[in-house]
Amino acid sequence: MIGGEDLSADWRWPKGHPEWRMSSKEGIRWEDDGPLNETGRKMLLKHFGLELVGRHLPIKTLATMSPAALLRKRRGIERRGGLERLEPVSDRPGGHISAKLAA
Repeated sequence: MIGGEDLSADWRWPKGHPEWRMSSKEGIRWEDDGPLNETGRKMLLKHFGLELVGRHLPIKTLATMSPAALLRKRRGIERRGGLERLEPVSDRPGGHISAKLAA
């Protein structure tokens, strides 16, 4: 889960196919809002520190990139461009999960 208190992008496996999905909070319950949208795309780029290469990651591409794949992309940029090391973790309530563990 990437996001805030009311809106998130979640890595899910609907119908056996992994993809990012949007969710919003209605009261105390999270509701599925459908496929990744532009707001979610921007949230993912920021969370993984990929804003610099965002133009090369359209929604269609980003929607099926796992957290682990996004982290690999970030690590490549860190090696080539000297960016500071980033350790993105899930914003999931109840405990954080490292992106490298989310296939």
